[in-house]
Amino acid sequence: MECLLEADPLPDIIWYKGSTVILDSSRIRMTRKATGKDQYLLRLEISKPTPDDGGNYKCNACNIYGESNANIALNFQGGDEGAGFAPSFTEKPRIIPNGDGTLITMKCVCTAKPKPEVTWLKETKKVTEGGRIRMRVEQSGDVYTLMLEIQVCIVQYIPFILLESLRK
Repeated sequence: MECLLEADPLPDIIWYKGSTVILDSSRIRMTRKATGKDQYLLRLEISKPTPDDGGNYKCNACNIYGESNANIALNFQGGDEGAGFAPSFTEKPRIIPNGDGTLITMKCVCTAKPKPEVTWLKETKKVTEGGRIRMRVEQSGDVYTLMLEIQVCIVQYIPFILLESLRK
């Protein structure tokens, strides 16, 4: 399991399975690798995983300015390899402004099989594509990058847009 982190100063990192702190062991290894200025790749590796390793995992990053969490569910299922699975977000949603402030991109990543139906919401109302709003989905295998682009951004949109992903 891995997640990307941007932070300054360097935060303390704690991994959890459920509410239990995970410690390094002969089977579990946690690493942090600098990938750029104030950017890090955090990784939790479980060698020879078993169904008992399944569950909800959380990576908590904390420094003097606050904390952030990334969550992932590790599931083991037997049966047909071709079977589908419900959407699961693998990264926290991000708001990415362009350099001159004329475009805001809201981006998140999920895994799903089959391809999920995606609905963006502003408060409780469905956001529709057109005019200043463009929606994109990029696919790589069962991984989907979901993007909502707003041209000449109006600040009122930013804090109220949520993403709802539904399995077909």
